[in-house]
Order: sequence, then C-alpha cells, then structure tokens
Amino acid sequence: MVCRKRSAARLCGLILVMGAALLSVGAAAAPARPPAAEILPNETVFLVHVPDVHELATRFMNSSMGQMSQDPELRPLVSGIYGSLADQMARIQEQVGLSLDDLVAIPQGEIMLAAVTPSAGPLAVVFLLHAGDQAESIETLLERADRVAQRNGARKVETTVAGTPVVTYENLGPERRAVSYVLREGTFLLSSDLSVLRQMLLAWDGGPALVLADNPSFQAIESRCRATALDAPQALLYADPIGILQTIGRDALPVRLVVAMLPQLGLDGVTAVGGAMRFDAGQFDAVSQFHVLLEPPRSGVIEVVSLEPSDFIPEPWVPAEVSSYSSLKLNPEQSLRAVRRIFDGIRGEGALSVWLQRRVLEPIGLDLEHEFLPALGGRLTYVALIERPIHERSGGWLIGLELDEVDAIRTSLEAVRERHSQVVVSRSFGGYEYFVAGPPTSGQEPEAPVTPDTPPQPQICFGIIGEHLVMADRVSFFQRAVGTVMGIEPPLAEEPDFKLVLSNLQRRSGGTPPAMISFERPDEGMRFFYELAASDRIRGQMHGAGGVGRLLAAALDEHGLPPFSVLQGYLAPGGAMLVDDETGWHYTSFGLRRSGP
Repeated sequence: MVCRKRSAARLCGLILVMGAALLSVGAAAAPARPPAAEILPNETVFLVHVPDVHELATRFMNSSMGQMSQDPELRPLVSGIYGSLADQMARIQEQVGLSLDDLVAIPQGEIMLAAVTPSAGPLAVVFLLHAGDQAESIETLLERADRVAQRNGARKVETTVAGTPVVTYENLGPERRAVSYVLREGTFLLSSDLSVLRQMLLAWDGGPALVLADNPSFQAIESRCRATALDAPQALLYADPIGILQTIGRDALPVRLVVAMLPQLGLDGVTAVGGAMRFDAGQFDAVSQFHVLLEPPRSGVIEVVSLEPSDFIPEPWVPAEVSSYSSLKLNPEQSLRAVRRIFDGIRGEGALSVWLQRRVLEPIGLDLEHEFLPALGGRLTYVALIERPIHERSGGWLIGLELDEVDAIRTSLEAVRERHSQVVVSRSFGGYEYFVAGPPTSGQEPEAPVTPDTPPQPQICFGIIGEHLVMADRVSFFQRAVGTVMGIEPPLAEEPDFKLVLSNLQRRSGGTPPAMISFERPDEGMRFFYELAASDRIRGQMHGAGGVGRLLAAALDEHGLPPFSVLQGYLAPGGAMLVDDETGWHYTSFGLRRSGP
C-alpha cells in the first residue's frame, strides 16, 4: 500500500512536469509591487505561496523528474499523455474560451491562495495570480465567468478602491455569497470579502497596516524553513490552525466545543505550522522542510509525543533490500504519563487503568500498563518491502519495537498465545520462535506459489529477534528479518547508499541529534509501478477505470514503456529527519542528485 501511494504520487509529478515545462517558456519579469506576504492582512491564517512560477518551473525541470520527462526514450510517452489531456480539454474549450496550452501559460510570476480571518463572518478566501502579458487570457476567462454568473442570477457591482476598479458579484450560489476581484498591472486579485480586498489594495499602495510579513509566527516559520538568508523557498506553506478553528467556530457550535477543549488537550500550544520546498538545491535534487511551532510549556497531546534523540543505526534484522526505512525514538513512560493525565482528566482518577483492563487485558490477555509498555526501550522502526512477483499487494512491512526487558515481553506473548490458541499459532524459523495470527496458510506444508493472479492475503505475525519485538504483515518478511540476523541476507546498515544518506542527515541536523530519520529508495517504488504498468491485466483495469487511468493506459498502449534502466538512472536515494528543538518540531527531507542514465 505504501509503495502504491508513493508510485501514484510520482506519476502525478510526472504528469505535472509537462505543465511546468510550458510555464518555463516566455515568463514575464516579476511585477513591481510588494510580494503577497506584504499585502496580506496580519490576520491571514492560511497561505500557499509560489513567489515565482518561472523560477519554480525552471528548477523543477532541472530536477530528476523534470530531466526524466525530457529523456528521448520517455518523451513520446509524456507527450502522448499531455496530448490526451489536451484533447480532453478541447471538448470544453468552447465554454472556457482557452485551450490547455493557453491555461498553463497564464501564470507568469507570483501565485498564492490564502485564507484571512475578517472582523466578522466566515473565513475570507484570497487568490492572487500574476499573469503579466497573459492578462488578456484572464480577461477572456472573466468574460465567460461574467455571463455564467449573471445568467444564474448574480448581481454585478462595479466600484473603486484606492483608485483601482473593483468588480463584485453578489448573490452567488445557493448561499448567496459575494466575491470581488481586481485586475491591476497584470495581477489578478480575488477575495470572497470586499473589506479584505480593500485592505490588500491599501497595503499594495504602501498604506499603513499590519501585514502577514509582520506576524511573529509567520516570521518564525519562514526563517526556520529557509536554508540560508539568500535561499528563498520556491513554494511556501503557512497555517494558523487555532485561528482557522476559531473563525469556523463562529458559525458552528461543534467547532466551538472543540476549540474550548484545546487547552485541556494541550493543543492550544500549536502556534503555527508551515513548510517550504526547493528543487535543484545544490547537491540535492529537492529539499523540503516543515515546522510545527510549539509554545512552551508543552502539555497534553504534545507531551505524549515525547521524542528523544538517537543515532539510528539500522537494527541488525533490517534487510538491505528495503524500499524505505523509518525509525523514531520515544520515551514510553513519559508518553504513558501524559496519556494518563489527559484521559483521567476527562474521565476521572484511575479511568485509564480501568479502560486498559477492560479493553485490552481481559479480552486479549496483554497487560499494557504494567508489563508491556514498561518493558519497551522506546525506539520504533517501520520498514517497507516489496515482494516479487509484483502484484497489487506486493508492498508490505516490518515493524520493530526496541525492548529493555526481553523476558517480560516473551512472557506477555506466551500469555496471549495461550489465551488465543485457536487463532494464534506458534512456529519457528532458524531457531527463532514466532506467532502467526489467524488461520495459518500452510502448517507444515509448503505455501502455495504466489502469482500475479493469486496474490497472498495479509497474515500478521510477530516474534522476538534479539532485543526487538518484530511484527510483519506476512510470514516471508518475518523470515527475511531472521535471515538477515543469521547472515543469510545482508543488512541495511552496511549499504553504501544508506550510509551516504545518513551522513547528509547528520550534517543537516545543525548539531541537534534527530529524534526520527527515514531512508527511501525511490527507484524501488518506481519499479513497483513500472512492473504493474507492464502487466496486461493491470493495463486492462486501467482502461476500465476511465478518467486519467484510461488516458495513461492509452498512452502506454501507443508508446510503450522505456527500459527500466532509463528511469532508474534519474532516481537517487533520499532521506528525512525530525528534530525536536526549543521552537518545536522541524522536519527536513531531501533527495540526492543523480546525473541520469
């Protein structure tokens, strides 16, 4: 499932590359006006911002996905997909007034989508797009929109704000909302609240006003997600979740109740969240950063996530051939205390102990509170693997829990097996005992061969390997973990690409040891998608699905797939880490750069 999601994301990125290629041609210079953060009101609670679409498109085309789309062996397939999308768009071109090429050529500089908390009423949506010399295309779209709006009963009102003509449509839709827009100096600016639009126009002209750029939370997010003073992000995200909930709660009683509970849950300390993305970033193919700004002291749910630093050398049972590896370190005792304070604070003293006994100990036989959780060491590891032959359920996982008291966990597992002997079966492999939950598929008989037409059903199994409790979604993966410990299969810790990613993570940590790291091989995820796409059975399903699936299948039928080595040559490993510092949680991810096949 994980591999399938990642492959789908890469496919979407591949399709979006075609639009980015067009955007990178003929872009106009940046407009002579303040950037979005300097005209948006200080009360802005959500922002997605691209400072320069031309810069973003150029950098993206220098990334592995951009270069891949221009490879001679892949270009016919990419062109075929784009051509199919253009053909689909041609069917509605008469209503829109523009072709797909015309639409993707409109953005020429800055583009942003924001939400602002007005003095009264719902959140105000704001959209800004710099069209430059493509402003005529915006006018064409506005003319078509005007006819549709007035045909559906909207009232058009034209006014002037700070010398700028403003068009407002009232009575839009069943809720009778209003929307206002201006087209000024090649920039299209739209808002669902005329007062917000007025504030922005005044700030545009240099009028005195508090703007988003003056907001301390926005400043903190922007500075933490900027690699250097000169390294502006190519895309930026900012959100004030509490402000969003408070505004929505004006007209929604359930949301107001949620807001009232935030202090008790400790979530009122989440001041802001945000992130930034860069492509073609020096030695990296892409770098993303995300920050959760936390106000001290931390309490409630935030305290439950009690992160601790670690060296994160892969455990000896982790096989070398993983598609991804993630590991984090928690303090189980501190997390349990925080959960107890929250739960007992809502339900009464001792409520958590009673709940665990009734819902876990009595039905399952596992004493989480007194035996299981105290025996854990705090490190949690997730490993994604791909099983062959490739089919829809080839992606699977291993989960490992570090143990401080191995014997206590072994006793707990035996107690669970004895209580549920009808559905939990004991087996052994390489001298390691493990348990399979549910009716076993084979007993002592060899398992039936796995084929694309008969993929295996998930079968949870678990057991102790060294100083770790290891769980898997199929027996073959647990056996691979045992085989790695026995030396039958090489471990991930000795892989050169993992060592390279880990060294880059350590350099980017800024001297603060991470509380979580991850490692990914995108070529493994791409191989998973590639082999599925090459299957006639899967191709038939794509044809039957319609929509984008049918377009992609048709392009694959016509142009075929290039050798996988062509794609693999552009895909380098990547990594991520989470650092817990005095300002909050900071997440950084990157992909290394590869020159191509």
